[in-house]
Amino acid sequence: MEGQEYSKGDYVIYGVNGICKIEDVRVQKPAFGDGAAQPVYVLRRLEKANLTITVPVGSEKLMAKMRRLFTKAEIDALLLGAREHEIEWIEDKRERANAFRGIMMQGVREDLILMIRCIYLQKQNLLLRGKKLNIADEEALKTAERLVKEEFAYSLGIEPDAVGTYIRNALRIDDAVDETALTPDD
Repeated sequence: MEGQEYSKGDYVIYGVNGICKIEDVRVQKPAFGDGAAQPVYVLRRLEKANLTITVPVGSEKLMAKMRRLFTKAEIDALLLGAREHEIEWIEDKRERANAFRGIMMQGVREDLILMIRCIYLQKQNLLLRGKKLNIADEEALKTAERLVKEEFAYSLGIEPDAVGTYIRNALRIDDAVDETALTPDD
C-alpha cells in the first residue's frame, strides 16, 4: 500500500475520537456500494476499546482527521509559541459556538490550546465580576480540554490530572481565580 504514513501498532489522534491504536492495515471492500477493495486503517480507541474506526487510505477527508501524537519537545514548543498568540473572544454566542466547533472538529492542537486559553481567560474575567461562563462555552472548554489532556498525558507520560497544571505553567496562566479549568473531569 503505497503512500502510507502510518503502520500497524502506531498511536494516532483521530478527529474528536482521541487517541487510537492502529490495530490493522488491510485491504477491504467498502461497506456500501460496489466499489473496489481499498487499503484501510483499522483504529481502536484507547478509552473505549470496543470502538473501532475504519479509515480508507484513499479518503483525503477522513485521512485529514488522523495525525500522529506530539512528542514532549513538540508540546513544549507548542505551549511556548502559544504565549505569543491568542484567539479573540467573539461576543456573538452563535458565531463563537461555530468558531469553537470548527476548531474542535479540525483538531489542530495549536488552535485547541489557543481556544482553551481564550475561554479560560474569559472565565477568569467573568468570575472577577461575579459572573459565569454560559453552558455552551463550558462544554466547549471541557471538550477541548479532554482532547488535549488525553494526548498530552500520554505523550508526556504524566497523569491526566497533571496536564492542566503543566499547561497553565507553560502558558503562565494564573489559576488563582478559578481552579476548575483544566482540572480532572468529574
